[in-house]
Amino acid sequence: MKLTVYSFTSILLCVIMLFSGCSHNDSVENYESVSEDELNQTYDEKIHIEYNNGDSLFVNRDTVLNDGTISSDTQKIMAVIQQHLRATASCFQGKLRIADSDLIAEDGLEHELDCRYRYLARDSVENEHPDCDMFVDYLFIDVREDAAKAIVSYKLQQLDAKTPVYEQTEGYVFKHIPGDSEPWQLVNVLFDPNDSNNDIFRNLEENQDTTEWLTSYSFTQLQRSDYTDQPNYSYFVNDKMEIDESRFNRAEKANN
Repeated sequence: MKLTVYSFTSILLCVIMLFSGCSHNDSVENYESVSEDELNQTYDEKIHIEYNNGDSLFVNRDTVLNDGTISSDTQKIMAVIQQHLRATASCFQGKLRIADSDLIAEDGLEHELDCRYRYLARDSVENEHPDCDMFVDYLFIDVREDAAKAIVSYKLQQLDAKTPVYEQTEGYVFKHIPGDSEPWQLVNVLFDPNDSNNDIFRNLEENQDTTEWLTSYSFTQLQRSDYTDQPNYSYFVNDKMEIDESRFNRAEKANN
């Protein structure tokens, strides 16, 4: 059978696309698109959430599903995590957001997250980050009566790219406050100590004592400067909630 020039060109283009990132787009097609209002009525493993304000997350919920369903408490916890991740993605693109105090139960954590968001927004301006989509994987979640913990990995990546622009793993510890309008509130967000050999995520996952989750793993007792060789994000922000560039220089010199 003879191939026309058109047919040969079409095959050649398909091969080129396959090796230039088409496989990533194929994986995107495995995510079921859902609106924010439909979020708690769908139980697909992989979903592409389109929020009412224009935010978007690709979320893999494989480890969260229990016999094809997600408990009400787990849904509430995931909503808090995803609100934080949406703020993270926005700041990475240079659009600053602030932490929601109604979702935070620990003194000092709101300020630290606000500083983290400013840190990311500053980095976005410095490095001219491209527009990216955020892909989220729930690695682990454990919900008890009085507390909960979760570990999530995420990456920011352009849909037509083979490699991510940014990757991170984070751990979350929650306190249950029955009767509150937001019954699951953060007591800490743990950032990936990729600059050290710290086993903080493994230790958190293996720990079975909820009292320790709410004390030893709380922001009051366990901050970024405690489990990495980096300062807290608040170190880089002055009293006016502005980035202090001189502190970036000092931090860089300390690590060299």
